[in-house]
This record gives sequence, C-alpha cells and structure tokens, in this order.
Amino acid sequence: MSPPLAIFADASNSIGFGHLTRMRTLQKYLGCSAVVITRTRQAAAQVFDSDDCELREISEIEDIQVGSRALPMPANVILDPPYAEGLEGELDGPYWQPIVDSLRAAGCRVARFTDEAVPSKVNCDLLVNDHPRAAGFKTAYESFGFAGRLLAGPEYFLIDAGHKIPATVPVSAEESLFVSFGGADQLGLVERFEAGLREICTEIRTNLVIGPGSAVVEFDIPNLNVHRAVPPAEFAGLLRRARMAVTASGNTMFERVFHGVPGLSVSQSAHQQDLGEEFEGFGVTRHLGRGDTVSADWFAASVRALWNDDTALHAQGEACRSMDVEGGCRAIVEAVAAL
Repeated sequence: MSPPLAIFADASNSIGFGHLTRMRTLQKYLGCSAVVITRTRQAAAQVFDSDDCELREISEIEDIQVGSRALPMPANVILDPPYAEGLEGELDGPYWQPIVDSLRAAGCRVARFTDEAVPSKVNCDLLVNDHPRAAGFKTAYESFGFAGRLLAGPEYFLIDAGHKIPATVPVSAEESLFVSFGGADQLGLVERFEAGLREICTEIRTNLVIGPGSAVVEFDIPNLNVHRAVPPAEFAGLLRRARMAVTASGNTMFERVFHGVPGLSVSQSAHQQDLGEEFEGFGVTRHLGRGDTVSADWFAASVRALWNDDTALHAQGEACRSMDVEGGCRAIVEAVAAL
C-alpha cells in the first residue's frame, strides 16, 4: 500500500489550472487517496472531485505542515507551488525551504515540482523540474547542496493517463485544427482572436477547447466546434487527430509534444513566453509571442501559412517524437512511489 499522500497546489484564472491538474494526474497514477491542501479551494474542487481526495483550505503556507500532520507517518508530501506573475517571491527554493525542512523533520518525505527557469537553492527528497533548460541544471543544484533525486528536463511531465490512447487504436489525421489556450485563458485570447477564428473557419474545420477557468464565451461560427472543460481522454482524442494545433505554452505544449502534433503557440505570461521560445528552439512549435500582442489578423495569417507548409509540419512532428515524454512521466511516478 502506498504511503499517505498530501498535495499542495493552487489554481485560479491568473495562475492557471496546470498545477492542480498535473497533481490530480499523479494521484491517479499512484492509486492512493490524498489530502489536497490549497489556498484556492473552489478551483481545487473543480479538479479533485472524487471521493478519494479530501480538500483542506489554508490561508498561510505554514499551514501545509498542519494539514500534513493529520496524516499517519511517514507520509509523502508533494509541493507544486504556483508560477504566476506577481508571485515571483514564492517561486524559488529558498522561499519554500523552511516548509520543506519542517515537513522532513516531522518524518515526511517531500517532493517539490517546479518549472523554474534558473536553478535556485533547494533541498528535498525529490525535485522535478520540467523547464526546457532544466536538463543542464544538475551541477548548479548540487553546488547549492541539493542531495536528493533530480528529474530535470522537458520530458519530465505528468501526462494524464487519458492521453495514452492504446497503440491498437489507429490514429487517423483529420483535416482539422485544434485550438486551446489553457484551463484559464488568463489573457482572454479566445475573445481576442474571435475575428481570426471566423476567418480560419471559412477554410478549416476547427475544434476549440475552452477550459474550466475560462470566461464563458458564446460563438456562432460555422465550421467551429466548441468543447468546454472536456475530460482528458476526449481532449486527447481531439488533439491527437488534428492536422495541427494552436495552444498556449503551458501544459498543453507538453501534451502536443507527447502526441506529436505540430503547430503554433502563444504565451499567457512572461514565464510561458520563456517556455514558448525554448520549445521553438527544440523545433516543436512556431511561437508567435505573448498572446495579447498578437492581432487576430496575424493569428489567422500564421495559421494559414503553417497549415499549408507540409515540410514545416512534418519537421515539427519529427522533433516532437524525439522527446520521450511518456518515459519521463513514468520516471516521475516511479520516483514518487519510491520515496
């Protein structure tokens, strides 16, 4: 039987929902019940909606230890702090180290998830950093005194089991476009690009996925199918069957890589902008920039240009397939289970 599990993560329209959704994925892979400790209970309830998850709301991060203390010991505590503009002070290792130290002193084993772009001083039992540059951070982390297990690089992403379509199921590419700007669509890109979507849909059948944190948008656009807050398996089916995709640069970028789907990306924040540029460097996307600087006309023109460029689409697909996201996901689950 797996040890008791406590998870800390937040979500909101400004933070996005990626931290909570990847923690839900981890809990499902481990097959154990969990206490979910969060400062955003309403958002957490949208993600962790099963009977094997207990939600505990806190107001101060020091209360993570209080919430974990109610578990039988030893327990595994997973920290996945938010990465959001305006919360930069909460992002690096030193901010969280007192909490990590207190949890370990109480007998807990601690895993810390991050996508920090610059390595910081941290010590825990397991550190997972899926930032595209993180594969080169090992020496820096060790120089700061890190002595735990490190999984670092863009392949170390928790891909939901719903995305793992069996190999026996044929993947027949459709002449469709997949569009999704994340669970929260912080910059309101669906509305910003509405005119561009109308233009695209005169030529291309499009599936638009709107996440649980996005503002409700009503569209009446011929050739556009709107899907709201769909489960991972349905999301995966729409994505995997598409000829190409347009996404934000967060979790959906990793999912695109996993499925080998080429396309365009935009960013919802400065941090996502960094991720998008790095993924473009890997050859798996054509990054347009921060979403609120991209016009609807340029959005539509960029979609049409890549849609008609078979050579570029093929090259992106090959670059995606060279990254072993499934192997990285498996390594994460095995590492947490071995804590």
